[in-house]
Amino acid sequence: TTASGSTNSWEQLISGVWTTISNSPPYNATGLATKTVYIRHNITLIGNNTAPKVVVENGGVLNTSTVQATFGNLLVKTGGIFNRQANGSGISASGIFEVENNATVNFYHTSTTSRSSSIWAGTEKFHGDSNFVFKSGDNTSNFLIIQTNDDVSLFNGSCFGNLIVELEAGQLQLLPSGFNKVLANNLIFRKNTGNYRISDTNYSFSILNNLEIENTYLNTLSALTTSGTATINIGGNFIHNGSNIFRLANNASAVITLNIDKNLQVNSGTLDVNFTSGATSTINLKGDLTVGTTAALLANNGTNATVNYNGTGDGLTSETTQTIDVANAATASNIAFNVNSGAYVRLINQNLAIGTNSQFIVKNGGTLDFGFKSDGTALNIERVASQNGQKFTVENGGTLMITSPEGITGFGNYTGNVQIGASSIDNRKFDAGAIYHYYGKSNQATGGGLPDGLTAKVIVDLQTNATNENLEFTSTGITKFNSTGTLEIKRGKVLDIPGAGFRNNVIENEDGESDAQKGNILMTGGRYIVSVLG
Repeated sequence: TTASGSTNSWEQLISGVWTTISNSPPYNATGLATKTVYIRHNITLIGNNTAPKVVVENGGVLNTSTVQATFGNLLVKTGGIFNRQANGSGISASGIFEVENNATVNFYHTSTTSRSSSIWAGTEKFHGDSNFVFKSGDNTSNFLIIQTNDDVSLFNGSCFGNLIVELEAGQLQLLPSGFNKVLANNLIFRKNTGNYRISDTNYSFSILNNLEIENTYLNTLSALTTSGTATINIGGNFIHNGSNIFRLANNASAVITLNIDKNLQVNSGTLDVNFTSGATSTINLKGDLTVGTTAALLANNGTNATVNYNGTGDGLTSETTQTIDVANAATASNIAFNVNSGAYVRLINQNLAIGTNSQFIVKNGGTLDFGFKSDGTALNIERVASQNGQKFTVENGGTLMITSPEGITGFGNYTGNVQIGASSIDNRKFDAGAIYHYYGKSNQATGGGLPDGLTAKVIVDLQTNATNENLEFTSTGITKFNSTGTLEIKRGKVLDIPGAGFRNNVIENEDGESDAQKGNILMTGGRYIVSVLG
């Protein structure tokens, strides 16, 4: 019968021609034998149905309604829709359930009866751009779509296609404990009727493309609410457009890692990296970080919440640069941000505000570029107003690309590119073995934050041009180098004046200094001007 209750004529392929027949075909495998039933209209099942081969074609819709149908083989072709509505309807143990690209399965299951022995009884072949939409579940807490890791088969190395949560009723735990497979495309949370979790205890799965929380998803979603260790690998972007909270760890004994190969976009709502004391949560990010004006990236609890910038780049192109664009200036609390070895990270569009007890660390081999606004104003890392406990560290072998005219200042000052950690010398650390690359667009100073006995480089690379060729670079106080330390001048006019210049690490008895106390100068451009008193 059609969805409207009207009756259509059956056709049978006879000698290569679809021919109208007067009697409806058999409903079971015995009567149909090797024949295939094709669905080309919006059709609803009535009575018993155990057809051995069913194909839902482009434009066709097959509704099981209340019929507990068991199909030998079911193929949903591109443009076709299968509405699996009856709790017992499914595939035979020897059958194949195949869903092509741009075909859709809408899944309803309103009781606790087995899914493993019905819809997941056969072999599944979900093409990468197919859609499996979870529409309704039982009201049992943490109701599972698949009950075991082995329920859904792999096809070309992955399962499902686009896995979409669009719940109109019922509860949900998306994946069973121990799930360790690859989702073939996107994981999308579109609609919900309560607070859900992805899974419990130990699991490790991958998503080939994006994990997306859409703006119609209104409640809290947690990655792990029990003790255990979990890993989610995202081959594309993490996109949060929902109005509520996505929590990584929501249990004191939870350990969870979120690996993101592309971008982290919190456009609205909140990404809570660590909700519970004692838990450990880590985000490893290879792409860009964006936080919208009304969105928040934070850790409700300040222990063991980490965001690592793990990309590989040199800052020369957008593909080799990780950007930070955080519009909400009241976020980023209780998180340790690390720029790891090989990563090149740049601030864009606005200052980065760091909240209570957060820290920003540039590791050995990592590069932080403070960048500029579109109008040429230098961008800074600043503290969230009225919040405290922030720290900044650049470690031995790390690199700072310094853009502020004030350079980098020591503790006690809220000026320059680094404006957090001013309350204590332990909260703002610039290592002598780091590289300090100044590339300001106006006259620039070191800033007074550089430690004595520099063992790497201070690079002067001011952005001079034909109309601004005399940009000046000065030392705030005396900048001191050890034997491996080098003042490298590429562009700009470096002024070395008494009390504000560049010296060996120990100025007294200069003729008697050891080699270990003598710095170096390298000029590939620019000018170096020494001024003396009198």
